[in-house]
Amino acid sequence: MIITAKIVFIAPFFIFKTDERSINPIINIMNTKRLSLLPFLTLIVFLSGCKKEAMTVTDIDGNTYKTVSIGGKVWMAESLRTTKFRDGSAIPLVAPGNQWSLTTTAAYSDVNGSADNAPVYGRLYNWYAVADSRNLCPAGWHVPSNQEYSDLFTALGGSSVAGGKMKETGTDHWNAPNGGATNQSGFTGRGAGYINYLGVFKDFRYITGFWTSTAASASAAYHVGLLFDLPDADNYSVEKRTGLQVRCVKD
Repeated sequence: MIITAKIVFIAPFFIFKTDERSINPIINIMNTKRLSLLPFLTLIVFLSGCKKEAMTVTDIDGNTYKTVSIGGKVWMAESLRTTKFRDGSAIPLVAPGNQWSLTTTAAYSDVNGSADNAPVYGRLYNWYAVADSRNLCPAGWHVPSNQEYSDLFTALGGSSVAGGKMKETGTDHWNAPNGGATNQSGFTGRGAGYINYLGVFKDFRYITGFWTSTAASASAAYHVGLLFDLPDADNYSVEKRTGLQVRCVKD
């Protein structure tokens, strides 16, 4: 963070007392019989504001992401779009459909079936990719736990309003009315839709979900959901075969 400042000097203030013949006390300074100096030299520093130094993070694929600080943690302000794990090994691309529903190992898919959507919405991953020991996030980053998302909600005033503060405003990437959206946090959530456990891509621009690293059972894990018409943030478990977005948080 860079703090800029403006420095203003207030000059010493002199009081001159001249003899009665003096007309201009400044011109007739040499005739001054008494000189009183008020001993202050005031330095005022006006903080003109704090500017966040732009911080980015780059994944193994060379994709660069904006970041934002929320609640004392640094989060990606864009959704992950890597096609490789941290060690450079490929994550299998699996299209929505029967194959997706049968996959119980790491996989990703493109939002609405198009790789062109990746720079805007990121990509959709099943939870097996999230849990893979090869690591989905860049070095020094990790997929947030359910508790870390809970802490995020608390920092934003609670889950009943956090969703609106996490959603991008407007209707470029959400359907109307995009209820309660302010993006006050800078998280910039966008309505990517999701792939359900049956392999069906659904609800583009209506819903988006983000995986947590926290498993709920052998077949389910916790996620965070944002909706097009409400300001709240959902947080409950879904089937691990579901395809959702991923955000990373700094270690």
